[in-house]
Amino acid sequence: MVRTEDRAQGKWPAALYLSRDGGASWAHAADTDSYGPVSTLLPSGQLLILPYELWPLVPGDRRN
Repeated sequence: MVRTEDRAQGKWPAALYLSRDGGASWAHAADTDSYGPVSTLLPSGQLLILPYELWPLVPGDRRN
């Protein structure tokens, strides 16, 4: 998740959360920088690429 207002450009503070149980719970993995809504540069130098927007499969679903 990006922790700043929705703007078109820049490097923003972000946090990486990971789930090991299919999305039932999430654990903070790292604070990092986000270079846009679809990519996060990890401290290891790897780039994590996410869909532009994430939507639940059904209303109220918090696991998918």
